[in-house]
Amino acid sequence: MKRSELLTSLDEIFTPRFASTLIRDLALPGAGSRTVHQALEDGLDPQLIWDAVCAEMDLPEDTRFHHRSDVKLRR
Repeated sequence: MKRSELLTSLDEIFTPRFASTLIRDLALPGAGSRTVHQALEDGLDPQLIWDAVCAEMDLPEDTRFHHRSDVKLRR
């Protein structure tokens, strides 16, 4: 997963407004209790961050692979 795929997936799953809140405020135990923003700044792998978001938000299994689905089907 690329950084851009992570950010796009957050926007598409949660809406841009809520995603921006999650990026700034949600502490992710799976990312060392960092926020998405902090984890990216610290150079963590975007896939690890995405997995931590999915676990913390209890997203369904198919959502975990959202970034790999056909863009035309996601809209």
